[in-house]
Amino acid sequence: TCQLSRSDTRIDNHVYRTAVCLRLNTPPVNLSPAWIERLRCADCDVSLLNDPFHRIHCLAESPNGRRVQHNHVNKQFANFVDLCGHEVKLEPSSFLDPSTKKRPDGFIRLNDGGNMIYDVRGFDSLAPSYIGKDMKKVLANASKQKLDHYEGHGRLLYPNIEMKPFVYDTLSGLSEPAISLMKSISRRGHLSSSRNPEKFVRDAIVAISVAIQVDNAAIVLKSFEDARP
Repeated sequence: TCQLSRSDTRIDNHVYRTAVCLRLNTPPVNLSPAWIERLRCADCDVSLLNDPFHRIHCLAESPNGRRVQHNHVNKQFANFVDLCGHEVKLEPSSFLDPSTKKRPDGFIRLNDGGNMIYDVRGFDSLAPSYIGKDMKKVLANASKQKLDHYEGHGRLLYPNIEMKPFVYDTLSGLSEPAISLMKSISRRGHLSSSRNPEKFVRDAIVAISVAIQVDNAAIVLKSFEDARP
């Protein structure tokens, strides 16, 4: 009964069903326990009957799992930064941490002369490692430890560089700090005069949140396709 405002907010029926089931933490409605009870994660052998959404938080980092969702969110955020008129580079090699061989997800040269590195982190509040935890504290600490790895080297290159986490929840979308970061980047950029800044940011937030749910469905359904008995 809803009238769609934009094409990028449209989702297929199976995506909607999977998103609702994920919210309720119940097996997807089109999958019967009569046959899934024998199926296990193809990456780490966890039972899909006990945890049908397992691959969203599977630590095996399957290319069909949460890593692909993380990369999609990173690319969408980088596209947003580019549309705001800033220069952005994904996974900059100049910030490679020699001790861990890791690097931040992106580097931004801001129009006002500032520089920023950011790190994208997604978490699933249904994951065993998060159940029972204070999610506000999880958000407050998200990516901080990882960003600390880049701080020393980053400040040698750019003394006043900003370091920001970009955190999303697979259930509820972008965190408040991530939304605030997008608003700040928009204000510090040079949008086309044809764009309404507030609407531009709002539309980008909605598009990313919808894409997260689409990826959730793809990951969950793919996990059953790949599952081993």
